[in-house]
Amino acid sequence: GEPGNLARMANSTQVLNTASSARMADVLRDALRDAVEVAVSVAFVQMTGLQLLLPSLADARRRGATVRVLTSTYLDVTEPQALRALLAIEGLALRVQQGTQGFHAKVHLLVLRASKVGWVGSSNWSRAGLRDNVEWNTRVDDPAAFDEMWQRFEELWARRDVSAPNDAFLTAYASRWAAARLTALADASRVADRGEGYGTAPTPKPLQRDALQRLAEERAQGVKRALVVAATGVGKTLLAAFDAQAAGAEKILFVAHRKDIVTQAAKEFGRVFGGAFACDVLVEGARPTGRDAVFVTIQALLGSGGRELLAREWHYVVIDEFHHAEADGWQRALRTLKAKFLLGITATPERSDGRNVMDLCDGNVAFEVRLPEAIRVGALLPFHYFGVADDTVDYGSLPKNATEDQLGAALSLATRAELVLAHAIEKGYDGVKRVAVAFCAGVRHAEFMRAEFERRGQRAAVVHGETDLVARRKIYDDLQNPAHALQWLFVADVLNEGVDLPAINTVLFLRPTESSVLFLQQLGRGLRKHPGTEVLTVIDLVGLHRGAYEAFYALHDEHAAPTQQSRTVSSVLAAPVTPPEGCEILLDDKTLAVLERVRSIALRGRALAEATYKNLRAQIGRPPLPLDGMRVRALTLSDVRRTHGGWRELRVAMGDAAPWEIAVEADGPLDRLLHAAELNFQLQRVERYAALWASLDGDADLATAYARFYEEHPQWRGDYKPWVHAQVVAALLAVLAKCNLTALWSDDGWASSVRAPLEAPEVRESVRARLAATLASDYHLRHGGVLRTPAALQRFAAYARHEIVNHFGVQFDPTVHNFGVIHSTLHAGHVMLLARVDTSNAKAEHQYENRVLDRTHVAWASQNKMTPDNKAGRIIAKQEEDGVTLHLFMAPGSHTPYRYLGAVSVESHQGSAPMQVRFALPESLPDAVYAELTDATT
Repeated sequence: GEPGNLARMANSTQVLNTASSARMADVLRDALRDAVEVAVSVAFVQMTGLQLLLPSLADARRRGATVRVLTSTYLDVTEPQALRALLAIEGLALRVQQGTQGFHAKVHLLVLRASKVGWVGSSNWSRAGLRDNVEWNTRVDDPAAFDEMWQRFEELWARRDVSAPNDAFLTAYASRWAAARLTALADASRVADRGEGYGTAPTPKPLQRDALQRLAEERAQGVKRALVVAATGVGKTLLAAFDAQAAGAEKILFVAHRKDIVTQAAKEFGRVFGGAFACDVLVEGARPTGRDAVFVTIQALLGSGGRELLAREWHYVVIDEFHHAEADGWQRALRTLKAKFLLGITATPERSDGRNVMDLCDGNVAFEVRLPEAIRVGALLPFHYFGVADDTVDYGSLPKNATEDQLGAALSLATRAELVLAHAIEKGYDGVKRVAVAFCAGVRHAEFMRAEFERRGQRAAVVHGETDLVARRKIYDDLQNPAHALQWLFVADVLNEGVDLPAINTVLFLRPTESSVLFLQQLGRGLRKHPGTEVLTVIDLVGLHRGAYEAFYALHDEHAAPTQQSRTVSSVLAAPVTPPEGCEILLDDKTLAVLERVRSIALRGRALAEATYKNLRAQIGRPPLPLDGMRVRALTLSDVRRTHGGWRELRVAMGDAAPWEIAVEADGPLDRLLHAAELNFQLQRVERYAALWASLDGDADLATAYARFYEEHPQWRGDYKPWVHAQVVAALLAVLAKCNLTALWSDDGWASSVRAPLEAPEVRESVRARLAATLASDYHLRHGGVLRTPAALQRFAAYARHEIVNHFGVQFDPTVHNFGVIHSTLHAGHVMLLARVDTSNAKAEHQYENRVLDRTHVAWASQNKMTPDNKAGRIIAKQEEDGVTLHLFMAPGSHTPYRYLGAVSVESHQGSAPMQVRFALPESLPDAVYAELTDATT
C-alpha cells in the first residue's frame, strides 16, 4: 500500500510494542489457533524464525484454514530451505517476489472465527524479528482498516514479479544462495586463520575463570579430590590445563578411555604451558619414557607399561570423562594413584545408565555448569526442539525388556522413515547445508534408515561401533564439508561422547528415550558453536511409551523464565518444562495429544522409584546407596521418604535388605535413628551433622571422633573448631531433639537398643551412607556456589536463595542470609528483597501481603519491625535520596524458586511496622511470568 494509507491505518489502531509486552512469535501463535484465513507478507524468511511458527502453521492447515505467505528473494536473505519447508506444509500457498526492486512489505492478516486482526510493522520471519529484537508492530482491529489492508495484500499477491516457486527456481536459487554463503564463510575463515597466526597462548573464558577460582579455593582448604561438571563445549580439557598450570604442577598425569582424547589433550596442555612442553602420549602397548607429563589411555595405564606410572607420585592427575570411573579398571587405578590433587572432569556426574560417580571424588563437586547455563551464557548453541507424534509403532506389543534387535526391528518401518524425512524437510535446518546425525536403536536400524533415505534420493551414511576408524573419519569429514553431498548420518552406539563434529545443525532421535542423561549427551553433539549456524534443529519422535517424558525432563532449565509455549507443555506433562533461555520446545496439537495419553501410563510414586532403583542396580552391579540417588529423579532421600517411608524400606521392597535391616523393628529406636539420618535439617552449621557422624563408633571421648570427621572430610576442614566431649554431645542432642530422639542418648552414650546394633560396622556405615548424601548437598549449598555480580542476574530467571546470594559475591550462610531483606556486604547500596506471593504455609507473623498489582507494579509488605523512621525502613523511605538499589525477587509460594523482577523503584509507601510498599518494575512482566505470580493468589 501507499505510505500515506498505511500511516492513516496505523493512526486508527492500537500500537503494540511487541518487544516489551509479548514476543511476535507468541502473538502469532496465539492468533493462528483461532485463524480461518491467513495472509502474510514478509521481506524475508529464515529457518530460525520460520521454525517458531511451523507447528502452528501446520495445525492451522490441518484445521482447514487458508494460509498464504508472500516473501522475497531481495538481497538473497530468504533461505532456500525455508521456502522448501513452507512448501512441505500441505495446502499452504507460497509466492515469492523476485527482481531488483526492494521489497520490504511486512504485514500479518488473520481472519479469526469471530473477528479480524492484523499487524503492520518491522518483524520479518527470522528468529531475531520474531523473538529477540526490539521490534515495533502495530495491531489493527478496525474492520475498515483491516479490509483495506487485505485489498493491498491481494494487489501484492497478484504483482507481475510475484510467482509460485517451482523446482527449477528453487534449485537455481539454492545454488546461488549457497555459493554466496560459502564465499562469506571462506573469507571469515581466512581472517580467523590470520588472526590465530599472531595469537598467544589461550586464556580462560568467563566460565573457566569461575571454575579456576573455585578449584583454587578448594586446594587452599586442603581438598585433594574434586569433580568439575561442565557441559560439552565449555572446554573441560583446557580448564584442566589452566588449573594444572595455576597449581604449579610439574608432574602431570592425564587419563582417558580413548587414544584420540589423550592425543588431543596433550596438544591442549601444550598450548597452555607453551614452550617446549614435553610429554608422553601412551596407548595400549606403549611404555613411558620418563617424562614428567604423561597422557595415557586407561588400557595402557592398567597394562604392564603402566606399573611405573601407578607407582609414581604426581602433582596433578586428571581423569577425563569421569563417569566411566565406576568400571573396575578405573576403580583399581583410582585406589592406586598417588596424587597431590586429582581432578575428575565430565559433562554429567551421572552415567548414562543413571549411576552417580560423585562419591569417587568424595562427593565434592567443585564446579558445575550444566547445558542450560552453557547455552544461556553463549558457550553453546540454542536449540529448537520439535516433538513429532509417532503413531507408526505399537510399543505395547514389544516385550517388557526388549532387546536391541527387537526394538530395532519394530522401528524399521518404511512409513516411519517417510515420517522422519517429511518432518525433517518441513522443519529445515540453519546453515549452508544440512549436517544431520540420527541416533538409532542399533546397527540394523541404522542400516535400514540409510537405505530408506537413499531410496528417496537422499545421500546418507552409517557409523557404528565396529566401523573402521579411517572410514569413520572420512564420513565425518564428508558430512561436515559444505560442498559435499552427504547430509544424513545414522549412528548406533557412537557419538554419545568424545567426538567433536561442530558443523552438526540437525539432531534426530529415532529411538525411544530411555535416559535423560543419554539424551543430553546425544543432544550435546549438535550444540558446538559453528560459523553460519545460529540454532540447532532437534527432531524427536514421540510415541506412546513410558519413556516419552524423559526428553522433556532433560530439556527443563529450572532457572529459565517461562513462556506461554512452555506453560502449555508443563500443563500437559503436569511437571515444569521450561527450556533454556534462547531455546524453544515446539509441539503441534497431535504431539500434545500423544503426551496427554503418555501421562496416563507413566510410572509415578512408588512404582517409579522401584523401577528407577532396579535399573540403577542392574547397571552398577550392586544395590545403590543414597549418594547414588542424590541427583536421580525418584531416588533422592526426600523422594524415597515420600514413596516408601525411608531407604531401608525401599531396600526391603527391592529384596536388597541385609538380615539386620529386615529384623529392624518398624518405628523402633534403630528405625527412628535411620530415618533421622535421612533428614536434611537445614542446619546453619555442619557441626551437628559431624557430631552425629562422630557418635557412631562408640568412642568414650567424642572429641577425638569429632576431629576425625574433619580429617576424613577435608572439604569441611575450614569449618572445624576444636571441641571438647561435652560440646560434641550438646550438638548431638540438638540434632536428636529435632526428631524427639534425645532419649536414645545418656551420659554413658547410646541407649542399649541402639548401642548393640551400632557395634556392627555395616549398621554404622548404613547410617553414614545416609548422612553422606546430605553432607554433599549442604557442602555444595554453602561452599560450592559460583560467585558472580548483580549485573549477571537475568531478569525473570528463577533462582534459589543461595544462588541469589552468590550473585552478590559471597557464599551462602544460613545464619546471615535466611531473611527477606539482605544487605550486600560487597556491593554497597545493593539490597536483596525476597518475597513470596503465597505465604499461607508460613507462621502467622510471617504471612506478608505480597502480590502483583499489574504488569508493572508489585505490592510488598515489610517485616513487622520495619518503620519509615528506623534504619531498616530507610532503604524504602529514602531509596532515591540514599541511592539504594533494591533487587526484587518474588516466588509464587513455598518451596518454589524466586523470579528476579529487576531493580525496582519505590513508587509509594504507607503504614509502619509493617510498611506497605508499591514498587514500580523496570520492565513489564511477560505473560507467562505474570500468570505464574498471579495464579499463586487464586
